[in-house]
Amino acid sequence: MKRTSHLSHDHLRHDSFNCTNPVCSAAFTGHTELTGVASPSGLPHARPSDLPPSPAHAREIAQRAHRMQQNGNQPDLLDALPLTADH
Repeated sequence: MKRTSHLSHDHLRHDSFNCTNPVCSAAFTGHTELTGVASPSGLPHARPSDLPPSPAHAREIAQRAHRMQQNGNQPDLLDALPLTADH
């Protein structure tokens, strides 16, 4: 069970865990670090992140740019299309 947690900075959190078995009582520490943006927010006014794109997201951006250069404005089937006013 997580006992305590604190932020070192916006992208790094330190955690402490304890076993819930009273006979065991083992304790562990660790951290959670955000290292990149895997997918940007879909909200129109979302706060931008100062994290770099993850390798997979950067590859997706490059592939989309390449398709646009090769095929004009023809979107891929799985590309996110802008929502219209009636949706």
